[in-house]
Amino acid sequence: MSATAAKAMGRRSRLARIDEGIDQREAKLAEAWREIVELAGREKEAAAEALRRDPSKSAYALRSPAHELKRKRLELEKGIGVLEQEIALLRSDRVAADSEQAARELGERTEEARDLVQREREARLAAGKAFAAFVACWNDLAEVLSKRSELLATVAGEQLLERIGIFDRKRSNAGRESRTTS
Repeated sequence: MSATAAKAMGRRSRLARIDEGIDQREAKLAEAWREIVELAGREKEAAAEALRRDPSKSAYALRSPAHELKRKRLELEKGIGVLEQEIALLRSDRVAADSEQAARELGERTEEARDLVQREREARLAAGKAFAAFVACWNDLAEVLSKRSELLATVAGEQLLERIGIFDRKRSNAGRESRTTS
């Protein structure tokens, strides 16, 4: 295991922390939008109710329910702007962090590739030596078989077995056996 992988297991990567920050802010953003929609509806209802009670007064008078709901909604809208800016900053930081992580991983893979190239060289060298030894053994065997074939051809060509005939059965049988095993 590489040192970087070991560190990554011990603590979360920068990229993971950034992703978590983005996720948290996006959840807050979704909740803020939900609250804004709800507040806008309640604000409209409060303003309509205030105007029904007294059409001569402003529905958004200081500390009126419609005014308080509007204030909360505007605060949330400001908060949304801040969240959107933070998300944009984190996303651009994420691009940089992702690039850094990719560079680290590429460095690790390059080191692995170097190791594999060295192992391949060693394996090819060992295979070459083994093949050379195999070829040498095979050549020795081929030479022995060739000489045996020549010998059998000479014995047959000179008709030595026929010439021995019945006078030396032991050698005659030995010669026949050697022809049948080849």
